[in-house]
Amino acid sequence: MSCVYQPDLGLPEPASADRLSIHELVGYFPWDLLARLAPDYEAARRQYYRDNRALRGRLGRCARKARGFKECVAGLFRGLFLAGGSPAEELAALEEEGNPCGAGAKGIPFLPQLKAWLLAPFCGFAPNGAAVARMLRLRRDLFLLCHFPDPVPPDERQMRRFNAILYRHGLWNEIKRILVGSNIEAGVLDYEGTLVVDTTFTADFATLDKKPQECRQCASPCSLPEKTCALTGIVAKCNADKRPGLKTVAFVTPRSELPLDAAVLPGATHESLTLQPLLDPFCENFPALAEQTTRILADGVIATHPNRDYLATVLPGADLVGSVNPRNSRAIPTPARGIETIDKYGIPHCIAGHKLFLLGRDGHREQFIWACPVYHPESPEADLHCSCKHHCSPSPMGRVFRVARHRTPQVRWDAPEHSKRHKKLFALRTAIERFWSRHKITLLFGRAWARGRLALQAHADRMVITAHFFARAAWEAGKALLMRSYTALAA
Repeated sequence: MSCVYQPDLGLPEPASADRLSIHELVGYFPWDLLARLAPDYEAARRQYYRDNRALRGRLGRCARKARGFKECVAGLFRGLFLAGGSPAEELAALEEEGNPCGAGAKGIPFLPQLKAWLLAPFCGFAPNGAAVARMLRLRRDLFLLCHFPDPVPPDERQMRRFNAILYRHGLWNEIKRILVGSNIEAGVLDYEGTLVVDTTFTADFATLDKKPQECRQCASPCSLPEKTCALTGIVAKCNADKRPGLKTVAFVTPRSELPLDAAVLPGATHESLTLQPLLDPFCENFPALAEQTTRILADGVIATHPNRDYLATVLPGADLVGSVNPRNSRAIPTPARGIETIDKYGIPHCIAGHKLFLLGRDGHREQFIWACPVYHPESPEADLHCSCKHHCSPSPMGRVFRVARHRTPQVRWDAPEHSKRHKKLFALRTAIERFWSRHKITLLFGRAWARGRLALQAHADRMVITAHFFARAAWEAGKALLMRSYTALAA
């Protein structure tokens, strides 16, 4: 597949030497990091079949599935020679024997299937079992590149089964943990102790409030009926934009723009409650990185006092840096001569309509010091004009206005959100916006083709895995500048 590099900017397509091909993507990645999970996958695959047999023994066969000729003969054989033995006894006997003869299909190895799942988003195929199987059927070169043992590509059911085996036994999370840790050890990204957190909307495959057939046919009263997907809910971006789906929250490093962890939450979860469900598994999966964390950048909805108190208990010494949350704050009209108002963000406005800038603090008097943006020599603004100078202050530096700390409680005293240092630090938060854009639009992670908490969490884990897989391959190929340029990928 030929992709145009940075099409929105109208730049010419780079030379082939400046791009990363699919063969380089697979060839340069150190697969030995993940090959050690093959025994765990085989054990999980056997356990997956045992669990399915046990579930079938308890629930019986599906009434809508027609029995074939071979199944009828097998059932007749069991009825004649097993003397009416129960399915539970047969299942227990099979589990005790442990399949000593090695009967049944041997299964597809771990690495070929994993390669197919990792390559699909970069080749224009959605990260789900049906799309991965379709990619292997349509792209013979990719099928050969994955080194499947059979000459026939696996079907959709096999790709879905592979995904189910991995998320049921926590292998997607293990792959994520290995890739993030190895990339930091190899120097692919330098972790400086700063994380950026934000949420986004993810469209879901499940229907909102849909009940399974058992709950729909049950006549007994029930206050908490079961749903096909417990996470699907209404995501409200504003009063005019409400849609069913999920909320996905992630940690991203600001310099490399690579994610470290991600989590899927119910769609109705308030954004202020999304930090703890992400921070707890992050501290569990990456305890060394959690100890190095010094600050977390977030918007004003997440940077609340309860979240700061919780962060102080989990990561002592780490600071939650955010913008001013103006909720429950009101503007103060005409607080002094020459000052028109103090808005709900705590910024004074002069009578000429200019916003004063924060010059510093008076710790003895506990006052914020604001200065004129037109005449003060330290003003960050330029080319501003004022027609009300004679009504404001006779000083050549313009008006200097002091505001008591208690009058603007929405502004933090120890780290004011309007200071130059804070604005420079908070500007790094745009890294997570670019991360969401790449993965939701370019890599087709904007919709989750799954149901259930484990399957949806695996969708979030694959976002982290995909980013680190591409970054490591580009770094090993000597093209580290392409670590975030997913569109600079040649066929």
